[in-house]
Amino acid sequence: MEFNENERKQPYSIEAEQAVLGAILLDPEKVSVAAESLRADSFYFQKHSEIFETMTEMFNMTIPIEGILLLEKLREKGYFEDETDKQYLLSLAESSSMINDINYYINIVADKASLRRILGVCNDVSTLCYNGEEVPKVLDIAERSFYDITNGRQNTNLYKLESVVKSELERWSEQRGDTSGKYDAIKLEISAVDNFIGGFNNSDRVILSGRPGMGKTSFALKVAYNIAN
Repeated sequence: MEFNENERKQPYSIEAEQAVLGAILLDPEKVSVAAESLRADSFYFQKHSEIFETMTEMFNMTIPIEGILLLEKLREKGYFEDETDKQYLLSLAESSSMINDINYYINIVADKASLRRILGVCNDVSTLCYNGEEVPKVLDIAERSFYDITNGRQNTNLYKLESVVKSELERWSEQRGDTSGKYDAIKLEISAVDNFIGGFNNSDRVILSGRPGMGKTSFALKVAYNIAN
């Protein structure tokens, strides 16, 4: 697999991307660690992006992430048809056999991806400025774009579908047999509301809204008082 040296205009690290993918081939469970910080488009090279995307799909479907199986999945999607692509894929694990901490390389890939996105935003904002767009519009677009980059760096854990289903079934079974009141909803002691929503449940997000002067504060204080007592 060849890389064009002229592409170095964009921030990236071939070695770090190869290290992450190779480490996952050696220890498939590490894909969940990588997925906390990386997405398919975090990889600069298209082939690396395709590999990582397929790895996460296989992990979610509890399909072993092994070289031959991974190659078959890639080919089903129309990728890696050439023999050189096969050799490159299988060589990733060999080149990563001495890696002890995948997190170091994950951080490098994530940082380079963020830098590329920042450059993209700067380029877009620069174009808006040269085109004479109004300042409030430019600032709004810039703010939202940088917020999206920051938000995209937050962790999003990846779990096997099998483990999620098993965990939820266990929780549901425990909830059905519970007599301690652990899973009971918190009653507001306001019958009209309790009869409608059944009270407050764990992880509920309740939004109280209305026009000014409708009694939102009084209602919220009443609910807080009832729950406290």
